[in-house]
Amino acid sequence: MQCAATSAAFVNGIKAFAVENGEPMLLPVLKFSYYTQLTEKKMHILRLLYDDPTGYMDLEQVSRKLKMSLPLLSYHLNGNLKSEGLREHGLVETTETKGKIAVSLTMLGKLLIKGYI
Repeated sequence: MQCAATSAAFVNGIKAFAVENGEPMLLPVLKFSYYTQLTEKKMHILRLLYDDPTGYMDLEQVSRKLKMSLPLLSYHLNGNLKSEGLREHGLVETTETKGKIAVSLTMLGKLLIKGYI
């Protein structure tokens, strides 16, 4: 029953929730075309963030580890007028602390990397 309800919410683009360990959890609204819209470089960013034990990295670390310039990394995270970035897809979020910007996966990003979407 839960699977059918989740599938119906997915197809209709409406919010759904689940209960895990007695706590309600809002499930992300999914989009059908994630895998067709995500380039290999965007997938590399997601995998790097997923594999990091802290769960987040500052932009300079991501840039160094992927050998990608900061402007190119910014493009993949934020997108432009023609292409959505990972933030717009709801797969990553950024935070600023002490002048440094860090990026981490959202729940939806983790689900995508695990192959649940």
